[in-house]
Amino acid sequence: SGMSLEPKDYQGNNIGQLNWLRNEGFIQSVWKDKFAIGGGLRHDYFELKPTSMYSKMSHNYFNPYIFLKSDTQDDANFPTKGVYLNAEGVLIDIFNTKVEDKAVQAKAKFNRNIPLSKKITYRINLFGGFTVGTQLDNYYWYRLGGIFNQNIGNYTQFPGYEFGQLPSKNLLIA
Repeated sequence: SGMSLEPKDYQGNNIGQLNWLRNEGFIQSVWKDKFAIGGGLRHDYFELKPTSMYSKMSHNYFNPYIFLKSDTQDDANFPTKGVYLNAEGVLIDIFNTKVEDKAVQAKAKFNRNIPLSKKITYRINLFGGFTVGTQLDNYYWYRLGGIFNQNIGNYTQFPGYEFGQLPSKNLLIA
């Protein structure tokens, strides 16, 4: 999959055009018809064309990862009951840095829908993303902002911010 993004800085200014291409190879198994467990290797290519006078920058990353996923929600758009879980751990840039400098990221998104009546449902949304290690390029920082609910890299939905406006190495949302 590939896309072109225009992330913002913490003040809401456009930092340039980010082109991103991702290829993945993975294997998974289903456990108890509710959980998908697996792992794989991910290739990310990033190309940043800054809005300022700086030249274009690009980089390739190869990242092994593991994941656990579950979705027991009764509807994809307006769920009234069930659970959604998407958790993964990633070793960043396995081939290009020293072993002791490598960054490891873990992130999890969890939604729980509890019906209170036929027409009212209580939903709790949780997200946590943590980074351990010293070498982490800006491409892999967690970024708040946007109104979408897609799984796009480390971008996390949080209305009120410009797309990708608030970057951080660690993020916790409830």
